[in-house]
Amino acid sequence: MRKCLLVIFIIGLAMNILGLIWPIGQDEGVFLAVAKQINHGFLPYRDIFDHKPPGLYYFLSIFTNFTNSPVTIRLLFLLINLLTCYMIYRIGRNRFSEAHGLLAAGLYLLILPLYEGHLILTEPLMSFFLVIGLYLYLLFLETKKNVMIFLVGASVGLAMLCKQPALINFVTILLLLITMKKWGNLKYLIFLMGGLVAVWLPWVGYYQYMHQFGGFWQQVIELNLTSYPSLDDTENVKRLALSVAQSSIVWFMTFGGLVGFVLAIWKKKYPSLENIAILTMAFIPIPILFYRQYPHYWLQVLPFICLVAVSFYHKTRFKYFLNILIIACGFLSLLNFVYTTLAIKVPQRNEQLEISEKVRNGTLITDKVYSNRVFTGLYFLADRLPVSRYLYVSEINENSKAQDSIIKSIKINKPKFIVWLPKNKQYKDSYTKAIGEQISIYYRPVARYPNTGLTLYRVSEQQ
Repeated sequence: MRKCLLVIFIIGLAMNILGLIWPIGQDEGVFLAVAKQINHGFLPYRDIFDHKPPGLYYFLSIFTNFTNSPVTIRLLFLLINLLTCYMIYRIGRNRFSEAHGLLAAGLYLLILPLYEGHLILTEPLMSFFLVIGLYLYLLFLETKKNVMIFLVGASVGLAMLCKQPALINFVTILLLLITMKKWGNLKYLIFLMGGLVAVWLPWVGYYQYMHQFGGFWQQVIELNLTSYPSLDDTENVKRLALSVAQSSIVWFMTFGGLVGFVLAIWKKKYPSLENIAILTMAFIPIPILFYRQYPHYWLQVLPFICLVAVSFYHKTRFKYFLNILIIACGFLSLLNFVYTTLAIKVPQRNEQLEISEKVRNGTLITDKVYSNRVFTGLYFLADRLPVSRYLYVSEINENSKAQDSIIKSIKINKPKFIVWLPKNKQYKDSYTKAIGEQISIYYRPVARYPNTGLTLYRVSEQQ
């Protein structure tokens, strides 16, 4: 098993390190741009429109003060992911054995980049706090100390400060406390809620003090409940198919672990409170994950999925066979990841850097620019402010008349450069059609980039 663990960690670390040189994705670009604007004194939800809680923005703003390198910030996230692996190891060691704790951590590190966990996203940070929350909850079950359940509430509250779906995990823990007949009294519920309030109250108070609580509520809560588009199942399956296929051995082991728990209950061998906590954290959030097709959404459950998978490995007699399958899946995933990185991602990254350099060299620090949502990373890489508070246009801010606001801002500010789609591809999204029409009239293409599918436009001379 030692050799298997070594191979798993080497492959997992190799893929995570390769992922450092990927191009900046849409969400990454938004988060980095918001963080950079915070450094310039801007306030999220007032000066910048986005629908995520403020946790990641302000966390990133600490580091965007010192660097414009996405590689450097991804190294920070790699460290966070390694800390998550360590906490998974601690839980696995306490539940099974040291070797099985290492296996759970190794499996998470291995499948992390397959679900975009190597990128600068809210989910890796959310998962980190959720795993800490589970670890503290397991300690609470041992010690019954008030401070432990308070810290559980605070940790899951920090996860919610990164992304809203962590509320499901908080409600899960709340229900687990309520159903604990022996210790499920009001005192523990108060301490759990107290931890959550201790994290969220300062932020609510801050935005109330800044007279921006309405914008905070509308963008972080209301729009997420009312404006997310419904996506068809075919698109969901297409997006997730490769990630699931490459991590299929982990899902197979997870299914085996779940079957084992069900059979134990059938035989009236009820699982411990600790195992119930792991199972609920792994499976209760899954239905909502099918609502969106992005692989990184699954990072909310993957740490706990790996622990369930190891529970199967711990009991099976076919460990040698599973070791071979894990290593085989790992090598195939590594080969695909290397190919994707070198053949697709590096050329895209080089084009992003070239576009950003041209924009930076052709503008003053006070000039504003605008980019299609495919390349929101322009604002961070070129170190230029966007022309509008809307960093991109999508279904979630369409009802806020984002397109009209952007067109008005373009007419007023007349940015020298706009990064957009080629003319024959501009109208794929109906909610950006008018922007594309304005660009076609007042801007001329100066460079085309086939790998990213983008075109750099410069304002026409008559403008």
